[in-house]
Amino acid sequence: MKEFFSIEGPFMQFFGKLWDIILLSVVFCVCSIPIITFGMNCIALYYTVVKVVLPGERHAVRTFLKMVPRNARQGLPLGILFEIIIAVLTYSLIVILHNDMGALGVFFGVVFVMLFMIVLVVMAYAFPMSARFENTIGEIVANSAFMALEHWKETTSLLILQAAFLVGMILIVYIPPIILILPGAIMWMQAKLLEPVFDSYLKEGGANHETETI
Repeated sequence: MKEFFSIEGPFMQFFGKLWDIILLSVVFCVCSIPIITFGMNCIALYYTVVKVVLPGERHAVRTFLKMVPRNARQGLPLGILFEIIIAVLTYSLIVILHNDMGALGVFFGVVFVMLFMIVLVVMAYAFPMSARFENTIGEIVANSAFMALEHWKETTSLLILQAAFLVGMILIVYIPPIILILPGAIMWMQAKLLEPVFDSYLKEGGANHETETI
């Protein structure tokens, strides 16, 4: 029992990681107020979760803040790309829902919802991949699409996580404390799903000569 509650025991380890997730979630949300920085913040958050939170290391917030500017060159345009695509798809869906287009509206509604889901899945792979591998933006998007098809079980779970994140963002209006854990917890679960996938490519020598940057 004494070892259970010691600094290195599972009890303190759990609450240490929980505290890191809370701090990272708050800092992530503050840094993402300028919405164009969302992409590079996601990359920095994934890196921090993998390198600090999962192994139980210290200085999670310091690591995150250090990685944000380092990821600006690639994370900024990648994030803006996804934001533009999502904005266009969302606007298209709103137009369809507010116009009585009959069967044609149903058809295009289904098409845009499917496209929206595809974008969410590719995005779920792309930001972690940017933290894990050194590639061009085009290669990241292409490899993300490939992995999404190749690892369909993980992709299904990632899609559920993305949906949970979107629902959580809506619920923040009604239950503000959700913001204290949502981003960090979602990224922690993504890392649990994606790290075995990424490690399998590293063991094989990497797809498309990918180079690990972590």
